[in-house]
Amino acid sequence: MIIVDCIQGTEEWAQCRLGIPTSSEFSKIITPAKGEYSSQATGYMHKLIAESLTGKEATGFMSEWMERGKEMEAEARNWYEIDHGDVRQVGFVYRDERKDTGCSPDGLMEDRGLEIKCVSPGIMVGYMLDGGMVREYIPQVQGSMYVTGLLRWDFLVYHPDFKPILITVERDKEYLSKLEMYLARFNKERTEKLNRLKEAI
Repeated sequence: MIIVDCIQGTEEWAQCRLGIPTSSEFSKIITPAKGEYSSQATGYMHKLIAESLTGKEATGFMSEWMERGKEMEAEARNWYEIDHGDVRQVGFVYRDERKDTGCSPDGLMEDRGLEIKCVSPGIMVGYMLDGGMVREYIPQVQGSMYVTGLLRWDFLVYHPDFKPILITVERDKEYLSKLEMYLARFNKERTEKLNRLKEAI
């Protein structure tokens, strides 16, 4: 695990993750439920290759609640720290010295990481009714454990008008074995395509 101490959302942070797969997008490489290679992998790969070639981040749509979520994240982290102690905020984490895979944790502690989702009231109600880990975020949470090597990850869903949802997710060895295999396949193909295009330019 190689930690880059920068502020998330800054240009330095964007450059750290430019052109490489990150855990927040691992659902485009491995499916949440069955752990299969995702049909979205090729499109995601091409987006990353474009970033590498242009040196520019391919920004996506940000909804009103995604913007609001950024503002509420500090409040959610403060709520978490009351019972769990100080949380280290970091910018970006590479898995190893190859720097071809990474994640942006919302917090790190000695024995676990933290992922915070600040959601709209309607989404919060849905998560409360469903109970358990939110399936769509399994690749991100398991992927963050893969990148950092940590054995557990706390998943916090927060809205100030509701009781927060806090779930401790344990490392899933079978799922991570598939993720590692798919990432190797993805990065090999990504590198080959990138090199081919560099030679053609």
